[in-house]
Amino acid sequence: MPDTSVSTSPTRYCSYRNRAAAGFRRALVNHYMSAESMLPWNWDGRLPMKEDMRDIVLVAGTDPHAHKGTESLTYPFLRREK
Repeated sequence: MPDTSVSTSPTRYCSYRNRAAAGFRRALVNHYMSAESMLPWNWDGRLPMKEDMRDIVLVAGTDPHAHKGTESLTYPFLRREK
């Protein structure tokens, strides 16, 4: 049965080696934040750094920065095993 871990920003956790005899551990990562916050992010160097990355999915409420529009730049992916 799979395990689930949910953490919030004040939560401290330790990341151990991501390898097992059968390969990498499986993980699904979702990031949630307030739409009021700016999101400076360059997708780990894959995109030029912006002051506010607008590749977002609003899940509740209204977007206070709706006038900036949204973008579709990123996509889900699997990391290759070494």
